[in-house]
Amino acid sequence: MINRFSVLFPIFFAAILAFISYWVQVSVENESEKRGNKLSNSPDYFLTNFKTIQTESNGSIHFTEKIAGYGAVREACDFIMKAQGTYDEIVAPYFK
Repeated sequence: MINRFSVLFPIFFAAILAFISYWVQVSVENESEKRGNKLSNSPDYFLTNFKTIQTESNGSIHFTEKIAGYGAVREACDFIMKAQGTYDEIVAPYFK
């Protein structure tokens, strides 16, 4: 015979998740109403003279040549993909 707890637990768990989801949605809607729905896509902060530092496989430090907002992340991703040997196969379709 199936234990009642094992039958009712998923129902209670789903109900709790539904309540939490509803609470989050109501909280977010209330917060946006307080702001007057003035949402923007502008950044909160600007970083100047920010450089990323990576270590190579031998432990030496690799500095990116570009600064944040001007290709530093792209350069870092290219560096990682080249180190993994996946750069050529991922980038090749874009240069056809």
